[in-house]
Amino acid sequence: MAKPLTETQKRALTQAEKNTTRLTRMQVFELASTGLIEVCGVRDSDFRLIKKGVRALARENKRARVAQ
Repeated sequence: MAKPLTETQKRALTQAEKNTTRLTRMQVFELASTGLIEVCGVRDSDFRLIKKGVRALARENKRARVAQ
């Protein structure tokens, strides 16, 4: 079973889904090190949300809806 995301990971993934240019370097590092985003180039904004990140965010949103 997948590990639940931390609050900071949830916030960063939500931000990445909306606007990737607003993520801080720390958020990018944390998400990339857990494999939720993929760094594509040398610039700070060269990364993309991969399928693992999209699924993790959907799973967390579903958990939140069920908990209500």
